[in-house]
Amino acid sequence: MRKYFTSAVCYLFVFSFLVSSCTSDGDSNSPNEVGALAITTTEATLINLTTATVGGKLLATGGGTITSRGVCYSTEPNPTIEDTKISKPGNLGTFTCQLSGLTAATQYYVRAYASNVSGLVYGQEITFTTTAELVSAPIITTADATEITETTATSGGNVISAGGSAIISRGICWATTENPSLLNNVIEASGSTGIFSSSLIGLDPETTYYVRAYATNSVGTSYGNQITFVTATESAIELPTVMTTEPTDITETSAISGGDVTSIGGAPITARGICWSTTPSPTTADNVVPDTGSTGPFTSEITGLSTFTIYYVRAFATNAGGTSYGEEFEFSTN
Repeated sequence: MRKYFTSAVCYLFVFSFLVSSCTSDGDSNSPNEVGALAITTTEATLINLTTATVGGKLLATGGGTITSRGVCYSTEPNPTIEDTKISKPGNLGTFTCQLSGLTAATQYYVRAYASNVSGLVYGQEITFTTTAELVSAPIITTADATEITETTATSGGNVISAGGSAIISRGICWATTENPSLLNNVIEASGSTGIFSSSLIGLDPETTYYVRAYATNSVGTSYGNQITFVTATESAIELPTVMTTEPTDITETSAISGGDVTSIGGAPITARGICWSTTPSPTTADNVVPDTGSTGPFTSEITGLSTFTIYYVRAFATNAGGTSYGEEFEFSTN
């Protein structure tokens, strides 16, 4: 009798353990994880009157085969797969789903989901509101390139219409190949509708560039017409014109000189000042007293000189084409 009683107790223990070990395949509101299975919900984009784009990112499969994944949504919080869902078969990584047939000016709640043999998990909940009116992509044109130099140019655009939604960003994109996009070089401009201007820098000389203005709203990105230009050759950029001021106030260890940049040449002034040495024809590789500014006169003080010494001084100015020098003056310290 004792033998049968002991066997019955063992069977009951094993049965209870198996029942308590089973997990439901149904809905789960645990925070993004069943075992090692994990997923996040991505923010809604391209929101319109009756459509939107949402999705998710499956971070871990839990070591098993993914049996389903996608998004579920509702006009009530905490949507589940019992509500409206869009399936997106696949494994690890990011996926997107296009929602359609939505109601205008309505708030929706969305969660990504995924399941394997261990169960079902949901990503965090995100929410969005459809627009009250149909939203279209912005309308934009590209401005012709101007002020073209060896390494710079100016372009821009005109956002004629925001498309019924706020402009998220606008600017120009450019490349050495046709139809540049946001994947290429981008210069963002502030503002919404209307005209804007952008400066392109760091270009290569004698190179063909393609430019398109762009504008982005909640529907997406629109591009303006493509324009093209060729940067100038190095020899095409005129050097600045500069004059040297004759030295004055000469003492044992100092003197006053300067210059006057009468023309910037073919590109903006990047540096100017005076250079001096104890040998004729000083350059910027010798002693330099820099000065800020572009065109016009400037005065520079030379210090730290030696007594009874002959010095040579010249003003200089630099642009993208190179450096030019004014006439040379000779003076002697006391």
